[in-house]
Amino acid sequence: MMLAAGCRIGECLAIGWSEVDLHESTVDVCWRLVRRTGVGLLRLSSTKSGRRASGWSRFRAGQ
Repeated sequence: MMLAAGCRIGECLAIGWSEVDLHESTVDVCWRLVRRTGVGLLRLSSTKSGRRASGWSRFRAGQ
């Protein structure tokens, strides 16, 4: 997924099913996962420049 969509580790780990569109073969990368000392893992909104939709149709199995 990281290679196909060009995601960073924190962005890839924060992807939920609501951001995945299987019919259009796209993923809306709008969240990032960050570790905060003393708090744990947080799912934060990506910065405006970091938000993007990525396609992975050429990497789908069976194509």
